[in-house]
Amino acid sequence: MSEVYRVTSATIGKTKNGYTIFKLQLDSSIWVTKLAPIRSVDQMRDPLFKIYEKGDESIDSVVGKYIDVVLNKSDYGMEFSTGSSYDIVGDFKKLLDESEGKAFYTNIPIYNFLKQKKYKINIDHSITLKQPFEHLNITLKGSITVCYPNEMKADVLTLDNLYEIYNQFYDQKIIETGNLDHDCHYQLTPISIIKNCKRYHKTKAKTLSNTDTVVLALGETLPKEHLQFILDEK
Repeated sequence: MSEVYRVTSATIGKTKNGYTIFKLQLDSSIWVTKLAPIRSVDQMRDPLFKIYEKGDESIDSVVGKYIDVVLNKSDYGMEFSTGSSYDIVGDFKKLLDESEGKAFYTNIPIYNFLKQKKYKINIDHSITLKQPFEHLNITLKGSITVCYPNEMKADVLTLDNLYEIYNQFYDQKIIETGNLDHDCHYQLTPISIIKNCKRYHKTKAKTLSNTDTVVLALGETLPKEHLQFILDEK
């Protein structure tokens, strides 16, 4: 399970065979290491290696940042593996800016981080962000952090009615496409109901396209039938 730590030192080392090692000191007390990826395909996928390349073979830029990593004991000491972010505060701030006040979700563990920082926990277990994002709350859905407007009208999709609406109107509903090579069905995300469509080769040995279309998202006005259902349930 990943945890959040503050990087207090970052250095580069070498193994006896000349391979690059990333060394981090976490919370001023824990030294951990990670072997830099060797294969180019792994290097492209590793966020810390990208920081290493961008920093002219340095990872100094992560010092002072809060990161999300998994720690494991090995014969060589404490090792770390990549979590969701090497700057959870900065990366979450980018998501806030990009969302423009709309709901979104992320695997960045910002909820647990703010909880550790003694942010006030609301009655519904959500956390209200500070200015200039005080109009947004975050909450946990499993391991996913959901960010959403904390003031919504009574006739919109909310976290409180999302699952009821999905189960009543969309779950297991058959979508006729008129094409044997084109399958569509509804899916539930932490913030919306979407329609997923896949187009296959005739033998269905290969997926030619896979697209998601948002049907209804948090904050959007409910169709009359959906709203009546919610009112009748109260």
